Amino acid sequence: MRIVLIGLCVTSLTLGACSKRDASQEDRAADRSQPDVVASGEPVAIPEAGVRFDPPSAWPRDRYRVERKSGNDAAEEQAGAAHWVALHYQPEQPGHLEASLCRIVVLTRDQWTRIEAEAGPPIGTVIESLDAWVYIAQLPQSNPYSPGSPDGEQFDAMRLSIRDVRARFSIEGDGPRAANASDTGEL
Repeated sequence: MRIVLIGLCVTSLTLGACSKRDASQEDRAADRSQPDVVASGEPVAIPEAGVRFDPPSAWPRDRYRVERKSGNDAAEEQAGAAHWVALHYQPEQPGHLEASLCRIVVLTRDQWTRIEAEAGPPIGTVIESLDAWVYIAQLPQSNPYSPGSPDGEQFDAMRLSIRDVRARFSIEGDGPRAANASDTGEL
């Protein structure tokens, strides 16, 4: 009986430690995958990316969300990116998928020089640079929603020009940190 109880206690302690470790790993994963939520008109500040973006106060808060990625996760979205920050339009109509309003890609100057030298269309427009970093804005080419539909009209009302992005963008703090394995969840 004692052996069984001791075995149950050891098993319970081991499972508890494992579940705490798993929960900790899940919390870190959730932190990376959860988009940043900002109130309407409040700045989007991502210090590790060196990005600050002030959304127009007229944007309804429930109609956009912010997503950020660093390291390998950012490079999966845009080859060579150290950081990637996106503002996504959240559609109102059922069956409509979200669409990008703006993406800000942070590249090292060396990576940008390599990408810029490649043949093909540009990946975006340079909006700022700082020492070893270059910030690129990517804007949608068209409205993905039907003209005259509520989402089509709202998306058009929220679209930005490159001039708008430049006016609303600034470098946060001293600029980006180099993304490392802990930023991307890789240990």
